[in-house]
Amino acid sequence: MGKSSRLARLKADGQWIIFNEGANSVPYNDISALLDDGNGGLWVGTWGRGLAHRTANNKWTIYNSDNSGLSYDAITELLGDSNGGLWVGTFNGLQYFGY
Repeated sequence: MGKSSRLARLKADGQWIIFNEGANSVPYNDISALLDDGNGGLWVGTWGRGLAHRTANNKWTIYNSDNSGLSYDAITELLGDSNGGLWVGTFNGLQYFGY
């Protein structure tokens, strides 16, 4: 679950993990879209800061229009496909994001 000030994940045992402080925190707090990557990681779309990807090892990588092929930094939707690719909806249209 994401909202403008924090990110939380519900574990199978019913416990919540809150990612709002320290090394596990979300790099940007304007969350607009979330997608489980199927490998223990999480894609986080933001309103104006691009994409953040959290790996299963708790490492964050930031993708935006300055450092990647992302056409616009305001993310509205995220969808994974059967080939392991990522479709990104932005205010500038739909884009395939190969990572």
